[in-house]
Amino acid sequence: MLARDLYEFLGAQESTTELRAAIAPAMPEYRRGLAERDPSSPAFITSDGSLLVLAASHLKRLCTAFLKGEIDESEISYIATVFDLTPDFQFISKEIEECAFFLSASEANGPPLQKVVPAVLRALREHAA
Repeated sequence: MLARDLYEFLGAQESTTELRAAIAPAMPEYRRGLAERDPSSPAFITSDGSLLVLAASHLKRLCTAFLKGEIDESEISYIATVFDLTPDFQFISKEIEECAFFLSASEANGPPLQKVVPAVLRALREHAA
């Protein structure tokens, strides 16, 4: 999957079905790494040299999809990890980057995502206001 494809999926307002299908090939190995508490769980995405600026709206979309049950814990964590590891993605601000970090952190590093995501979503809404 190209970084640009992930970016476009997050910008779309349609269902997350296509997003889940696009990341599905990478998920078994990523989940295996999470289950083994491997801090270097692989995140596979292909850079195409684009500059893709991530704003609050992109992370809000991700958080909302998680809260609606459209994506699961490992999927939101995978996508947030990809944001951090892929050079194509740049955050519009340090605050947005910090929010993405909290989404990528596993339970071993902090509270469960069910508690983190609503807090991140509140922070994103406050940041946008």
